[in-house]
Amino acid sequence: RGVDGIVFVADSQYDKMEENVETFGHLQENLRALNLNLDDIPYVLQYNKRDLPDVAPTEYLEFLLNNRDVQVPYFEAAATKCEGVFETLNMITRMLLHKFLNDGVRSAAR
Repeated sequence: RGVDGIVFVADSQYDKMEENVETFGHLQENLRALNLNLDDIPYVLQYNKRDLPDVAPTEYLEFLLNNRDVQVPYFEAAATKCEGVFETLNMITRMLLHKFLNDGVRSAAR
């Protein structure tokens, strides 16, 4: 019913682009159904499977999934090789800590 942060993992293979966009849209719809807005939630994008052949350039993935007024951090990853996974988790953790600390300051000021 609630969410603190999101890591959206997209498949970097060209033939998965339509599915990535569809799934990202479903994420936004599901959040709206919970009266939440993606723009209000810390999130990062992870472009996974970068070690496979026939992957889209990150610029293309960015155009499809991070084409917003305020872009979020993204990370290239090859999860089976543990590449990019720690960096992704580190960033979302830092973003969540920042949010919780700022929310705590606002609550204390009331």
